Amino acid sequence: MISRKTLVYGIVIGIVALATAIFLGYGKLTYIDSDSLKCYPGEGREDVAFLLPENLKSVSMIVYYGRIKADCTVETDKFTKSFTMEAAATSTYYEWGDNPSYVKVKCDVYYYDYNDGEYKYCGVASLNYGTPSHPSCENECESGEVRYYCDGDVIYKQECGDYDSDPCLEWSEPKRWKDCDLNDGYYCVGNKKYYRDYYCKQEWSNYAECDYYSDYIEDCSDKSGWYCRDSYTREYREYKCVAGSCTYSVTETERCPSGYKCEDGKCKREGTINLIDWIINILTE
Repeated sequence: MISRKTLVYGIVIGIVALATAIFLGYGKLTYIDSDSLKCYPGEGREDVAFLLPENLKSVSMIVYYGRIKADCTVETDKFTKSFTMEAAATSTYYEWGDNPSYVKVKCDVYYYDYNDGEYKYCGVASLNYGTPSHPSCENECESGEVRYYCDGDVIYKQECGDYDSDPCLEWSEPKRWKDCDLNDGYYCVGNKKYYRDYYCKQEWSNYAECDYYSDYIEDCSDKSGWYCRDSYTREYREYKCVAGSCTYSVTETERCPSGYKCEDGKCKREGTINLIDWIINILTE
């Protein structure tokens, strides 16, 4: 139960708030719509009033008692905005600085519970004037939503927002996001080498990644073995697939004995003739 002292104090503060509002210029305006709410328990007048001036450029909130917060949305024939007003036994306002022909203001109002130390829901305040000059519309998408689509192997991106004169949300103009062909090339899977042909799926999606076809090229491990470093030295090369290429490291070297020469990774005696080569030479003479 609110004490008489508290009630009197609230009334005095309300009078001061109203006088302050008049001094700040609110009293000089003609208000064409208003709404008020009773939030705090106890008898008496409303605790907060909302006023819409004739010039449709702002909305005023006068708090007669207590502490009030309002989360509001204003919709006009030119824009839609969200804002918050907060005041304790005084007046405040939000101005959008335009001159629309149609205004709709809706505020979720909360009062501060001094006992619990938190804001609690009070109700909804609504103010309206005029009729929309634009035809009715529906949102094409949700705020913050993103989508992608393909044109050939190029991915395009669209974002949801308000890009035209009506207050509804629509998709933006497509922006070039990613060229899948730029990813084509050789790739490693373990020691195996593949060629990937990247492409864009011909459908809408909520992701921006390219897909690919994969062709097996070779197993780099199969290339490991002995190779000639020069005519008389051979080395063992261990091949691995790295960054799409078969690369090797030398793990062992060996010099051929005297009288031997390195050929095809093997040490062979110098001056000897392969039997098959000798027969071919005889037959072709």
